[in-house]
Amino acid sequence: MALTALLKTAMENETDHPQAAGTLQRDTYMDDICTSVKNEKEAIELTKEIDNVLSTAEFKVKKWVSNAKLHADQDQSEQPVMSEDTEQKVLGVVWEPKTDELKYKVQQVELHGRFTKRTVLSEISKIFDPIGFAGAFLIRAKIMVQQLWAAGVGWDDELDSEETSNWFKFFAEMKSLHGISFKRCLIPEPDAENLQLIIFCDECAFGAVYYTRWETSNGTFGVRFLTTKSRVAPLKALTIPRLELQAAVVATRLYTSITKEMTVKFKKSIFLSDSIIALSWIRGQSRFYKPFVANRVSKIQGNTDPSDWKHIPGEFNIADKVSRGVSVSDLKGEWKEGPSFLSLPEIEWPCSIPRASKEDVDAEKRKPKPVMLIQQLEAAININRYSSWRRLLRVTAYVFRFIVNTRAKCCVDDGPLSAHKLMVAERHWVMDAQKSLKEIKEYKSLSPFRMNGIVYVEVTRDSHVTRPILSFCRDATEPHI
Repeated sequence: MALTALLKTAMENETDHPQAAGTLQRDTYMDDICTSVKNEKEAIELTKEIDNVLSTAEFKVKKWVSNAKLHADQDQSEQPVMSEDTEQKVLGVVWEPKTDELKYKVQQVELHGRFTKRTVLSEISKIFDPIGFAGAFLIRAKIMVQQLWAAGVGWDDELDSEETSNWFKFFAEMKSLHGISFKRCLIPEPDAENLQLIIFCDECAFGAVYYTRWETSNGTFGVRFLTTKSRVAPLKALTIPRLELQAAVVATRLYTSITKEMTVKFKKSIFLSDSIIALSWIRGQSRFYKPFVANRVSKIQGNTDPSDWKHIPGEFNIADKVSRGVSVSDLKGEWKEGPSFLSLPEIEWPCSIPRASKEDVDAEKRKPKPVMLIQQLEAAININRYSSWRRLLRVTAYVFRFIVNTRAKCCVDDGPLSAHKLMVAERHWVMDAQKSLKEIKEYKSLSPFRMNGIVYVEVTRDSHVTRPILSFCRDATEPHI
């Protein structure tokens, strides 16, 4: 209810205080308002606007916390500004305002007695890592838990000696995660230009790593870690190209969320993968592939530009750490600051333009199956509906008249049917009945002959009579048409 009232208050003040209202609507999480601005002046103005907006509904901010001092002249008892060296928690993540860094606090792992799947999961869940900075380390725990599920270990079954030893070593190393930190600010340069989003993706335990990159005023480039996302490979065996494609899907989904939530507009996004087969699929037409590949390629192409996907040699792909797991000591250097080549102009990046073999790419293409469809068209006039030859001829004549009038786009013929029209209708059915008549030799004794497309025979009784040949129905009562 309180959050609804807060959002309602922001909507009512959109006209007078658009920036403050937008911040309240976009950056309010439970009872915290978390946002970022370029400098102290903007921060002071924004906090004042938010105070004014909230005061209209009798809301009052409990405290403001910033990496710069705000409202230094105000009454500290009413709205204290926290000291710079005090740790704060922002949405469950520890924040050090003095250095403007986010860091991890790991509780002491206490596992007495036996190790079970329940106890190890309980300890792993104590690491809250929404940003994913420790993802390359925690993926090792995810892989080991998956192995427990695959082995059919129960929740309270004691792990064997080898598994217990592996988990004991992991938890011992997890203690060193305490105090590991990384910069909160993604783009520290206020006048940064050419903002870019760099995404690496890789398979095995597939995942993606994101960095922000910008160009400074003196022509150099800065890089900051943004976030990462990792998943263990499914138990069902998948080919390496399919896992690489899965990693690309993870990168695409996270990219969509980042571009939607961030207020910074990136000039360019670059996706880097070391799989030439997956890149060939992404640059192809999804409808040519089997459903598994087609669905994922379609999703990638629908949210990203295929021309933004580039190939990078495997030894330079930082996402390989996410897919295989690293130790806590490796969560620094290029993991935190980005690969060294990102600090160079794009033309100097390591690149290769390999070609995937046609056989590997076509392995996921649909195999067309020829299908022949035979459809029997129903006659426009169903003769079985008419018991009278005369009535059939009249209906046929009316249909022919309708066709002529339709083609002429006006009524050129109406009124009673003429004898000529009935004769044309009769000729139509006679010719239709003789379609099955291929040879006339069997009627040789009747002296058959063809005239105007119709076969006639001469029948002599009292006088000379010429009649057309008709094929008859099985009951021999009506002409077969």
